[in-house]
Amino acid sequence: MTKHAIDHYAGGEPAFFFNFPNQRSRPGYLKLGWQIVGDRKTYYRIQNPSVFFRDARRGKRIRSRFLDFATPFVRRLHGLNRSRTGRFRTNGPSDGSGTPTAHSVTRYSGVETSILTELYRATPPDVVHALRDETFYRWRFSSPAWERETYVARERGDGVAAIVVRTRTTSNGVTVTQLADVVPLVESESRSRAVARLLDRIVREYAGSDLISVTQGDLPDELLREFGFISDAVPPLSWMSDFDCRLVALPLNCENWSLGDKRLSQRSNWHISFGERDTA
Repeated sequence: MTKHAIDHYAGGEPAFFFNFPNQRSRPGYLKLGWQIVGDRKTYYRIQNPSVFFRDARRGKRIRSRFLDFATPFVRRLHGLNRSRTGRFRTNGPSDGSGTPTAHSVTRYSGVETSILTELYRATPPDVVHALRDETFYRWRFSSPAWERETYVARERGDGVAAIVVRTRTTSNGVTVTQLADVVPLVESESRSRAVARLLDRIVREYAGSDLISVTQGDLPDELLREFGFISDAVPPLSWMSDFDCRLVALPLNCENWSLGDKRLSQRSNWHISFGERDTA
């Protein structure tokens, strides 16, 4: 199917293909001329560690003194870590008179396409990414498998940042919440303060989820660590699975693996969130 797709689009408008094959399907892509661009990393906030200890035969959680201790311990640890760090203030800068300007946060049911599009268009990034317009948002976040909300941070009434949050419960009974998209895509001091305020609100309101996840690059790594998120590229999460997805690309109508002045083979030239990733 991949070979037929390449043949079909080779003479058309698309400049390149990209995908996220795992270690089983990746050799086929490489044989067809695709190249590995880089890792696809995810940060997780584990709020209920017992989801990793399920009895597959009976579909029941393993009960032990360790698990009875683990969940409240993890929750206390999240709170302790948050109180001891805090480089990202949830209040804004001084207004000049010494008074801090706070961000207000509004939560909307569903995906607020117009707000998200406006925030994206204000500062689009100079890297390879999905064009975020209203058509994209309506299409990309329409799966009935998820429930979605949009959180918007404003300063003096003006939108500064927004996060699309989606949640579903898997067939194994695990409640998963994803920070599916964060706009603007370009980092700035005002964005950092706003997303810190949004993240603080989100982790409190989704405390009942077993896991909260976000792709690396959507939020500052230091902010994620401050809120108790752990990368799946390092222990202990890297010990729990041998699943290995990589970003791969194949140029069609661009010369020397370049799109403008951006090399497709260089990972830093890409912005990859759940919006770009092939998830439902």
